[in-house]
Amino acid sequence: MAPPKALLPGTKVQLWPKDTYYKYGVVVTVDRQHVTFKITMVEPGEKHYCEGDIVKIPRSMLHVCSRFDVRGSSFD
Repeated sequence: MAPPKALLPGTKVQLWPKDTYYKYGVVVTVDRQHVTFKITMVEPGEKHYCEGDIVKIPRSMLHVCSRFDVRGSSFD
């Protein structure tokens, strides 16, 4: 299996892949301590996040996996 892609601005991702409701986004910025994402799609039923929300996550809290490691892995 190929290693996961680097998190660069413009990279499409699935956020919190094991949550009940799917959330997809795109990387906006990356710095030494955080990665900022813009949520681009939210599965119906999600109550905490909306399309267009900006989410800033500490790098220490990120786990990057390949597209084959997550359920519903249709990113394109």
